[in-house]
Amino acid sequence: MKSMTPAAADRPRRALATTARAIILAITLAASLAGTAITPAIGAEGAAKPKAGDKVIGEAHPIDGDSLFVETADRGRVEVRLFGVSAPEWDAPLGPLATRVLHKLVRGRTVDCAVLTIDRYKRAVAVCNVETYGDVGQAMVLSGFATPYRKYLRGADPYEDILLAAEGEACALGLGLWRGRPDGICAEE
Repeated sequence: MKSMTPAAADRPRRALATTARAIILAITLAASLAGTAITPAIGAEGAAKPKAGDKVIGEAHPIDGDSLFVETADRGRVEVRLFGVSAPEWDAPLGPLATRVLHKLVRGRTVDCAVLTIDRYKRAVAVCNVETYGDVGQAMVLSGFATPYRKYLRGADPYEDILLAAEGEACALGLGLWRGRPDGICAEE
């Protein structure tokens, strides 16, 4: 009787793995076409999702430089987008550094977020405060690793002025995104 080579013995296992990947892909595609998500919904099962005017209070866990999860007692895990600021995505240049800065500001601390609206991704857009630093968005802009998101700030007085002033300080000091820029070249309209 002939013995099997290691490659021949491994074929059934590889075929099974390929079949399993194909099944997972088919289920994901079907769910996507049906408009349902396979990922867990934001918030605890059965808990009311936050809406404008609500408070989201809990332990913060950064996602990237301008988004975080907040673990709440009443709603479970809520995804929050910081209002009025934009930071590089985690996979973009300087994105990991921006994420690390937000991590240092909020990780393991309790944040108190005032929800202003819900965005198209069903995230709570909020102004968040942490006891140690105050306004998290402003602290990110002051660090130089976030900029005012002008498109959404127009007319948001006095918050617009506060974030623009913070950006001017970060730029003047050459912090974060402003490092290495020639003097006088800061804000981009």
